[in-house]
Amino acid sequence: MHDEPGVLVLIRNGRASAVVQDYEQYQAEHEGFLMLKLLVQGETDCAQGRTIAQEDLFGDLRRELTGPRADDAV
Repeated sequence: MHDEPGVLVLIRNGRASAVVQDYEQYQAEHEGFLMLKLLVQGETDCAQGRTIAQEDLFGDLRRELTGPRADDAV
């Protein structure tokens, strides 16, 4: 067995066979991986031209959350 703070590596026949880690550490790593996945998806969207102007996005969100405003009418 190889022991580090929050991590336990189980050794069998001289090779690592399993890793046990505390839940808080697992959650932190999992959230980090999710953030990286979102970053890659965002960069892919930008590279492929799938973007929207900030004012359009926030205008659409505002209308969806509060309903149309008088100054939105054209």
